[in-house]
Amino acid sequence: MLKLETRAQLEALHSGLMKESLTLEYKSSGAVDKTQPKKEEIAKDALAFANAAGGQIVYGMKEKDNLPEGLDGGIDPLQFPGIWFEQVIQQNVSPQIEGLRIHEVPLDAQASRVAVVVAIPAAQSYAPHQSKDGRYYRRHNFRNQIMEDYEVRDMMRRATTPEPFVRLSFAAGMTAPIEYVDESEISKPIVLDFVYWQSFQATSISYPDSVGDRRGHSDSVARCVHASSRTHGRRRNPQEQVNSGPGITTQYASFQGSGIYPY
Repeated sequence: MLKLETRAQLEALHSGLMKESLTLEYKSSGAVDKTQPKKEEIAKDALAFANAAGGQIVYGMKEKDNLPEGLDGGIDPLQFPGIWFEQVIQQNVSPQIEGLRIHEVPLDAQASRVAVVVAIPAAQSYAPHQSKDGRYYRRHNFRNQIMEDYEVRDMMRRATTPEPFVRLSFAAGMTAPIEYVDESEISKPIVLDFVYWQSFQATSISYPDSVGDRRGHSDSVARCVHASSRTHGRRRNPQEQVNSGPGITTQYASFQGSGIYPY
């Protein structure tokens, strides 16, 4: 997210013509009010960012055609302190937004008027977030839109069933040699290191010693890469490498965890 902690940084948005986007929105000070419709609008704007990629809302910045027109007179921090924004958002959103941050930016030496920057992280564990009107909203480009049924279902699935992924790297560093046996058109395997991730926690991988050593639900399939001038593979050595299709040799690796995840 942008670093928006001083008046100079906010003014740079104006001078730099920083356009509103998926992760940035400008609101005049008039958008801040204690009437219930305005409170619900503030909460709806925040949850729409949370249901998308996260982002920042700057209160106290005039806007026209999605471009900032400069800071306005600002907000009275005694009447609308940072905690007021947080309470308004969290009381009108279900479930509450994790990691919500409110920052007051003084607009004068006495800090009698401030701009308010609301920083909203993308929803992860608790998603999607629902508005007081019973609807789900999501940020699309410069506006908030009601989420489609499939979008709501997809976010709920992701919250309860995180998608695993694997980080790959060469065992020896950033590069790896491609080695050929004499008169062979197929190279030796190029060994890759794997790190398996799910729910934002890494699980390391160990390699079995015996050929075809598969331990039920504690196994995973890891690929070795080949450089080949022909589209076939074959067993190259006794280390459990088998033909798995054109130009690919598969090596079985065992996670120190549970679940079977072929890649």
